[in-house]
Amino acid sequence: MAPIDPDFYNSHLFGISALSAYALVITASLGLIGRTLSRAYGSLPIAKRTRASAPERRHDVLISAGLAALSFVMNIYHVIDAGVTSYSAWSIVSDRALPINIWTSPAW
Repeated sequence: MAPIDPDFYNSHLFGISALSAYALVITASLGLIGRTLSRAYGSLPIAKRTRASAPERRHDVLISAGLAALSFVMNIYHVIDAGVTSYSAWSIVSDRALPINIWTSPAW
């Protein structure tokens, strides 16, 4: 029997798998949303596709864009927070000096 590579259990396979699954779910969700919106718009009566409904669409687009921007900002915040927490935990476990400000270089 061949020996097990020591780095096998220390790999980033779980992280890569989780990120790939997340990207796959997001892509599938966006495709489903796009298909649903396309079908919904195609099934509207002709009267709803006129210029009279343009302000409603503009309002809906602004709300959707605002929510998407808010979601993006919240996602970035949580990613940065997780990175800072991970770095802090690593520095405590490995007895490294934790800088006062995470953005400044530590005084080794």
